[in-house]
Amino acid sequence: MVFLGTVLTLTLVFARFYLFDARLPWLGFLLFLFFTTFKLLEALLPFLISKIAPADVKGAAIGVFATSQFTEAFCGGLLGGWVYQVYGMDAVFLLGVALAVVWFLIAWSTVSPHLISTMKPC
Repeated sequence: MVFLGTVLTLTLVFARFYLFDARLPWLGFLLFLFFTTFKLLEALLPFLISKIAPADVKGAAIGVFATSQFTEAFCGGLLGGWVYQVYGMDAVFLLGVALAVVWFLIAWSTVSPHLISTMKPC
């Protein structure tokens, strides 16, 4: 539920950035929400991967996640820059909304994973 809540919050923040009316209190609040959500996801995603992955491949799973995370940052910056150059700032926020909605729908439709514990009770 926390994961879905963070993705939904990110979606709403992007939508509000698109509808932004340039008042400073809103900007501060939206930036606070965005970075709080972003940092929560940055901690939550590796945690979920480490809990889902079997013990013998945890390191590989985290390595693949880290590689994809930095590849995504590069590709996201590249795509965002291109969209900004061709279509403008509003299109960047609309793209963010669209991608976040798709992410939310995919996350919402998945079954909550069974967490694998690394230690067995005594």
